[in-house]
Amino acid sequence: MPILSKRNGQDERAALFPPELLAHFDDDMITSFDLFEEYVSRLALVLFRTTGLEAACSSATSVPGAIARAGLVPEQARLPVSWILALLATRDWIVRESGVDGEIRYRPGRTLPVLDPEEVRAEQQAHDPRCLPAYDISALAAAHYPDVLNGRINGEQALFGEAGIIPWVKYFSNDNPLYDISNKVGALAAAQAGAAGTEAILEIGGGLGSGAIALLDHFESIGRTAQIGSYTLTEISPLFLKRAQRNLAAAIHVAHFDSRRSTSTSRSHWPESRRAAFPWSTASTCCMSRGTWAKPWRNCVARCAIAACWS
Repeated sequence: MPILSKRNGQDERAALFPPELLAHFDDDMITSFDLFEEYVSRLALVLFRTTGLEAACSSATSVPGAIARAGLVPEQARLPVSWILALLATRDWIVRESGVDGEIRYRPGRTLPVLDPEEVRAEQQAHDPRCLPAYDISALAAAHYPDVLNGRINGEQALFGEAGIIPWVKYFSNDNPLYDISNKVGALAAAQAGAAGTEAILEIGGGLGSGAIALLDHFESIGRTAQIGSYTLTEISPLFLKRAQRNLAAAIHVAHFDSRRSTSTSRSHWPESRRAAFPWSTASTCCMSRGTWAKPWRNCVARCAIAACWS
């Protein structure tokens, strides 16, 4: 099917993307992206019903009001409920309106549809099964939303439970087009931002190392590998760190950094070559602190790092 803008019915990609990015946003990629958006919207619709939010929004109410009516734990539910209600409103499944006091409220609109997320997953399977890890992570989160919003478990228990790290390994992979696209864009941006001389790169929240791999592969493809003097990748999760070490050790030197010590003590254990300033820095991946869905960065202390260099 043609890829057309909902704004004007035209294919606007050539006007929106620079030439070096345009090839990565082909029809197959856009179709997968649209399918995934539909899948997530349908999951949100299911959660609207299973978490008690549908009954809570039977008359106009704010996000805090909906949380209270549904009997959810405010500390756990505020951001997820805000997202669910806002998403459903963009689909016109519920109505978003601003009260005289300026507070946003949500109320019923037309009759809610009954839509099966698995129908979309089947479409994705037929179109490009490489994208299915994104569906698996979303389904994993959705399955635990009711327990998390009711305070019975926390985010870490939900997302790193029986399945462990395996769903994350499959999702945070350059074999998954829905995730790989961000690494491709990041690698192109790094190449454009880089100066002509040798550089030190710091990656914050490097996860399993897929972003580093994409950047290194891109620099190799354009003949600029020698430009990278050093590469330091930080990661808060020990589980992710181990896998990143495994993914990257064959190509680069790996060193360990433990910031559970004081900052000054920790830095003294870094090689001299790592103590220089980093002209480049890139933040990748979101951090999830123990027991929460999200916390400010000041509470997220990177426990270890991979330091890489080329001779």
